[in-house]
Order: sequence, then structure tokens, then C-alpha cells
Amino acid sequence: MDAETVGAGLPAGGGLTPALSRADSRGDSSDDASRALSAARQASVRLAHLARRMATPRMSQVPPELRDIVEAHRDYHPRADIGALVHAYGVAERLHAGQMRRSGDPYISHPLAVCEALAELGVDTTTLIAALLHDTVEDTGYTLDSVVEEFGGEVANLVDGVTKLDKMRFGEAAEAETLRKLIVALAQDYRVLVIKIADRLHNMRTLDFMSPPKQVKISRVTLEILAPLAHRLGVSVIKRELEDRAFAVLHPAEHARTARIVDEFTAAEQASGSLAGLVARLRAGLAGARIDSEVSVRASHLFSIYKRGQERARAPQDYTDIVRVLVLVDEVTDCYAALGVIHALWRPVPGRLRDFVATPKFNMYQSLHTTVVDDTGRSIDIQIRTPAMHRLAETGIVARPVGPGADGARLEGLSWLHSLLDWQEDTIDSDEFLESLSSDLDSDEVLAFTPKGRMIALPPRSSPVDVAYAVHTDIGHRAIGARVNGRLVPLHTRLRNGDVVEILTSNLPGAGPSEDWLRFVKTSRARVRIRRRLARQRRDAAAGPGLPEGPEQSGPAAGTDAGARGGPTGDPGGGPGGAAGGTSAAPARQLARRGVPSLAAVADDGSGASMPVRLARCCLPLPGDAVVGFTTHGSAVSLHRRECGNAAEASADRERVVVTAWSAPDVQIFPAEIAVEAFDRYGLLADITEVLSETSVSVRAASTTTSEDRVAHARFTIEVTGPEQLDSVLSAVRRVGGVYDCYRVCQSQASPTVDPPARAAT
Repeated sequence: MDAETVGAGLPAGGGLTPALSRADSRGDSSDDASRALSAARQASVRLAHLARRMATPRMSQVPPELRDIVEAHRDYHPRADIGALVHAYGVAERLHAGQMRRSGDPYISHPLAVCEALAELGVDTTTLIAALLHDTVEDTGYTLDSVVEEFGGEVANLVDGVTKLDKMRFGEAAEAETLRKLIVALAQDYRVLVIKIADRLHNMRTLDFMSPPKQVKISRVTLEILAPLAHRLGVSVIKRELEDRAFAVLHPAEHARTARIVDEFTAAEQASGSLAGLVARLRAGLAGARIDSEVSVRASHLFSIYKRGQERARAPQDYTDIVRVLVLVDEVTDCYAALGVIHALWRPVPGRLRDFVATPKFNMYQSLHTTVVDDTGRSIDIQIRTPAMHRLAETGIVARPVGPGADGARLEGLSWLHSLLDWQEDTIDSDEFLESLSSDLDSDEVLAFTPKGRMIALPPRSSPVDVAYAVHTDIGHRAIGARVNGRLVPLHTRLRNGDVVEILTSNLPGAGPSEDWLRFVKTSRARVRIRRRLARQRRDAAAGPGLPEGPEQSGPAAGTDAGARGGPTGDPGGGPGGAAGGTSAAPARQLARRGVPSLAAVADDGSGASMPVRLARCCLPLPGDAVVGFTTHGSAVSLHRRECGNAAEASADRERVVVTAWSAPDVQIFPAEIAVEAFDRYGLLADITEVLSETSVSVRAASTTTSEDRVAHARFTIEVTGPEQLDSVLSAVRRVGGVYDCYRVCQSQASPTVDPPARAAT
């Protein structure tokens, strides 16, 4: 900060310089002098801030460019620190001097426009100051330290947050990572995103000066990310304009067609006067019930009309497609009284009454919604709310109180944000995060309830499984059934507003999520938790227990199936047809085939004869795996992993079971098959094969498929020296960007057992 700025507004003879002079004259150490200088610097900054607050300028002293902003700001904050706002404008104007926008306007016009949009929302003074300065750090030599010194740390944090958002490269992985950080920052201070949304609003208003490809790119991000975020924050007044402007760029023909339909509807309505008659009748009815009210007709914005037509698979044609009637009353109780009057005047449409007063929407929106049929048989939507609710409906989170102790209240009720914070920590892949975020932001809500009355907001078409994971991850993992409104239903049942959902769970070890669940769950939290649990189950199953070193251990011997389980003494091979007294293992014949280990194999009839052993192609066992052998028609032994489904089938013929044990292999190369599940992205296969090459394994075969939800499924047959190298390969592949999991596979898996006992989750 320069000397002119430090001294601005200080009383004459402030006394700071003489104090330092006396310290130097006493011969204090350089450290003491440095500390004194720092203290003096901080004191001067505080005094400068105080001076600006005390010297509030009159409107005649406010720069003309700032007067509309100041007037709008004082409407919401009569005691606002206008001096600080004027000072921020002076700094921004000086720093942006000589800079021009593509439109040819001075660059300062942009932060002024952003600031004006925010002032009309009613944001606090700190946010307006940050809006004026939001491009200074990125586009000029101004630093964050300078912002801290002149305006404080709170303004600096907002400027820094907006600066980081401006550096996002949409459409790339880096942008998704920055957006992930944005969600975390949003929980700490929502004003960063509010400034960014206002910044995008002005950029959309001046989009004509961009090249057509740039217009499309900016509009797509606006429509898919920023407008939905504005909707989630409840800033509807900006969200509507962002959507309509992006709609005009991305779908110009549909935009023009929708605008023409609205114009034709308006002209026809003005000619008939039917809607005006309905409004007059409603006003008279409310006045007769002694309910003070304001009744108006509001047209829906073009993009919402277009979307409604897409959902209904027809062109907009009636009142509910294009307009709605808004009723403002003084008190909450008047909302319900007005609803009674409306339903007495016209027949309500069954199932169309929505009470968002008692149960606000995800963005804190409150209102009563109903649809009635007028005397001509046409349906009309009517919304009833108080002025405070209306302000909240238009400006959302900005309408919440700002001041001492208000920070915690700012995000109260934003359950969607807390859900994003929760699952983003578990979502490793950036592209998956961006796709899930876009999907979650673009949806409305279904409100479900637990038996204890807890309200859970979910995307449309959600299931009881989504509720289970919203309650607790463990409840989701153990869910086996559900009751909705007291009736037993399948887990894939689609929930409706107001459903009471009770989750049935099992405590048995076998309980767990199914791959099928991924087909119908809608919340990102549930998808992430299910994929992680399934991946862990596959890893655990692939690991398996080690093979016993000798055949004389008690209990079921590894390498034997149920049909070859030990008898009463626990000796292996003691089952029917086995050697009751136990057997000892004889050395196996050394195998000449590459990739086949040396084994000790004994036929289960106790003859002790050595037999040739071959690895089963269906499961490709490795040294150390728990295995079981079966005789083949060629008098050889086919070696399977114990979890192999083919092994389970062959075990039914007990006479074919052979006791086997690993010995030190002479040959060091073995085939193994691995599976990779990943988000399908450009360069994924190249990255995986590069990692396989770096781990010094050879790839014998590979195959890939991609599902409709952009999940790539790849299988590789590789050559490894043993389980240790295989584990290293699996770990390395899991670290590839976009990979959900990598695990060893068996072409034939045993069927899982079902554990039916259940209890109700509390």
C-alpha cells in the first residue's frame, strides 16, 4: 500500500511517525523497530477504515456511475458503509484505467454492472466491494495482500474465490477439480458463487461481441452448471435470465418459436379478457373474506415454457403452460385462508395442491401451489405467498439475514449442498464428479419422510435405496426391503412426494448392495457408496485365504471343496471314499508348460500317485491361492480357485476331488485375468496399458465395452510372477484417473447365498 493510501483520512498529527522516531533515538534493536513498524502499519490501516466509516459521503459526493448502486443498496441496508464502497470504486477505476472490453466500453463498466445486479438483490456491502474488485487481482498488478490491507480479509477471501473460478477451464478435467473445490468453498461462503453468477449474467448480456463458437461454449456452461446453481441457491431472478439468454444461443429456432407462441397467446388473451375476468373475480372473493392481498399475472420465462413442452411432448397451449396467477397476502395464516377462498370459487385439480410453506423446497422456497379449472374448462396455476416468501423466492439465500451470528443460518436448509459436500469427498474421478453434479443440479426434488418424521429431499424417480443411503451408509449397505406408507414394496419402487419410507435391514454378514441397485438409484451419494462397497467385496473375494503348507491341519483343508471336507478327526480327505486315517502329500511331477506351477497332488482315494496338473482357464489360479483339484478324463488334475463356480459344480462328484498343495515353483510366469471399471474418457485405454507396461507385465489379451452410463468395462489377460506382482499391478491401475476399481476376476463365480432374516431400521 502506498503512503498516500495509508495516510488517507488520518487526523492531523496522528502521532505515529514521532513514536517511531523516539524508538530509533533510544537505540532499540532492529527487531524492535520492525515490530513497531508492523504495529504502526496495522494501526494506520484500522484508522483509515475507521475514517472512511465516519466520513460517510453525501449522495452529491458519490461518483455518478455509482449512484444507482448506492440507492439500491440503501433500500436494503440504510446504514451501509457507503464510504468503503466509494473507496472500492476509486481503486477499481484506477486499476482498470485504459482497459477495454470487446464491446468497446471501458472495462470498469463490467464490475459496475456486476455490482448493480447484486445491489438489486440486496446483498451486503462486503459483497458489493468484492464485486467491484473481483477482476483486479487477475487482470491488474493488484495483489490479495493489498486487498487485505485496504479492505480486510473478508473482502480478500471473496475476491480470491472469484478469481479462482474465473480460471476454470470448462470441459476439461481441471475444471471439474476446480468445481469440486467450489462446492467446498460454497459451504464456507456462498457469496463467492453469487458474485460469479452476477458476473456471468453481465457476460451473457454482452455475449454478442464474442465469436459464435465462444458464445456456444459459454452458453452451454451457463445452462448446464451456473443457472442450475443459481436455482439451487434460490436466486431465481438471475437464473431465469441466464436460462433464456443461453436458450437463445443454443437453440435459436426453438427460442424464436416459443417466443412467437407466447406473443400469440398474449394477443388472444387480451382480446378475450378471460384471464382478466378470473383475476377480478379472485380479488373480489379475497376482499369479501377480508383478506388483504395483491393479485397479479406472471408469465413464465421462455426456457421454462420450452422445457414444459418437452416434458409434456406437445406445444404450449393453455394457461398452465405459459402463465400463473400470484397472490400475495400479509401473514402465513392468510395463505391458507386464501387457498380456501380459491377452492370455493373454482374446482381444484386433484393431486395438484403443493404445500411448500410447511415443507420448503431445497432452495428455501416457500409458497402454496394449486391448480383450478375455470368456468371455461381451462386450468390455471395459482401461487400464494407472503411478501417475505416472495423475496425469498426471487433472491433465495441472498434474502437471508446477514450480520453477527448469521453465518450459520445462511446455509441452513440447503440439504442439497450438504449432500454434495458429502459425496464429493468419495468421488475420485473428476469427470464422474462433473457429470453427477450436472445431473444433480438439473433435477427438482421429491420429499420423503422417515417413520420418525425426518424429511429427506431426493431427485425425482428416487427409490427406497436412495433413502437408505441418505439416512446412513450402513443402513444402505444392509437394506433388503422397504415399507412405503406401511406397505411392503420392492427396493426399486419409485417414490412420490410425502411417502413415508421404512427400510428393512439384515445384520447377517452376507447382506450387501447389488449391482442391480446401480440401475435405479438416483442420488450421487447412493451411487458412490454402492460402487465402493461392491469394489471392496470383489477385492475381498479375489484375495481369498492362503493355501495350507501341509495336509495335516485341522478343519476343512484349503484346496478341498465341501465334498472333500475332513471327517470327524478333521483330517483332509476323510470324507466318503477318502482315506479315513489321513494321507501325506507326495511331490508332483515337474511341469514343462510355461506358466504352470509345481504342485503336490494326491488322488483322494489315497493311492499317493503323482498326476500331471493344469491350471483351469476359467479362474487361472496363482501360487498362494486357495485351490482345489479335480481329475479329468485324461487322468490329469485340473486346478481351480476355491471360489470358482466350476469348482463348486465339480465338487458334487466327490470321487474327482484331489488334495493339492503348492510347492516352490520352478517356472516364474503365470497368467492372470484382471477387470477394470472406469469412467469412459479419451485416452483411458492408453493410460491403463502404459501403467501395465511400467509394472513389467505382458498383456496376452484385452477386451473393452462401454455401458450406456459411460462406464468402461475392460478385461486384460496378463503374465505375472505371482500374487505379489499381481497386487502391485492392481494398485497401480486403480490410481489411473477415472478408474473406479481394478480387480482379479474368475470367469465363473459361485452363486451367492441369501440371508433372509431382517429387521426394521430405526
